[in-house]
Amino acid sequence: VVSELTSLEHLKLYTEVADLTPLAGLTHLKTLDIQETTDDVSPLCGLNNLEELAIRGDNTDVSVLSTLPNLKKLTIRSHSLMNIDSAYALSDSIPGLQLELEGMMGY
Repeated sequence: VVSELTSLEHLKLYTEVADLTPLAGLTHLKTLDIQETTDDVSPLCGLNNLEELAIRGDNTDVSVLSTLPNLKKLTIRSHSLMNIDSAYALSDSIPGLQLELEGMMGY
């Protein structure tokens, strides 16, 4: 049902999302907040209007999001150190990206 809301600009999902593929067609999204997500965020790579993304995932490789031209803020909620390298790699590839790491032990 969500995949049919193609003009949607803001979306916050409080439930676990096992497959992000239905969100791939929401090309007008500017903000997306997913409380629990799968480790594969690649279906979001075509959301070119996305400016803010908040995700929770312990093994999520966010480096695939480097193709998002308008991404300004990325919040990663995780307890895994696996996210740090891909998050910093992403911040290097997107100038001015505001990166927030929540729940990372030692950070």
